[in-house]
Amino acid sequence: MEQGEGLLMSNISKKNNLFSVFIIFVALVLSFGIISIVHNFTTKRFENSNYIVNLETLMKVMSGNYEFVLLNDSIFSSLKQNKLKVYKAIDEGIIEGYCVDITVDGINGEINLVTGISHSGVINDTEILFYNESPTFGSKVFNDEYLDKFKGLNYPMEFSNEVIGLNAISGATITSNTVKDALNIALKAILLAKESEGLN
Repeated sequence: MEQGEGLLMSNISKKNNLFSVFIIFVALVLSFGIISIVHNFTTKRFENSNYIVNLETLMKVMSGNYEFVLLNDSIFSSLKQNKLKVYKAIDEGIIEGYCVDITVDGINGEINLVTGISHSGVINDTEILFYNESPTFGSKVFNDEYLDKFKGLNYPMEFSNEVIGLNAISGATITSNTVKDALNIALKAILLAKESEGLN
């Protein structure tokens, strides 16, 4: 009798172990499946050339939690920029602004930046995602102190000496002008985006 009970308990224990293994396996499969879906969605949605613009960056430059919709490249063909993507920032069906992801040529390679622009066409914030400039030049241009000087400006930005802090930086003239030109292109892209949708 005791031997029979022992076999019964052993079988129950084995079944419980197999059930636990099955549950763990199912949980792992579901986890990997969800991660794969999210990765594919964000990669396809925010892919730009060799760079990936993540949702966090778009929200940061727009200072808000918006839905971002990629606009058709053909709208911006007149700008002759191959590496330019524009996203509408939407909140409850209303366009609150735009994000522009643009890649331009610097001295030593490409400079990739993302800027958030309000619906009225004013720069909200800018993030540098990638650059190959030397540390000497890069430290002068690719920092918040310099990039913050563009906040509140709209198209066309004037770069005369009267605009304090926006004249070319000594020792980094080409790099600083490249960033300013990229932001001017971004602002112009917003005018085209609004025009394509019949917005003022």
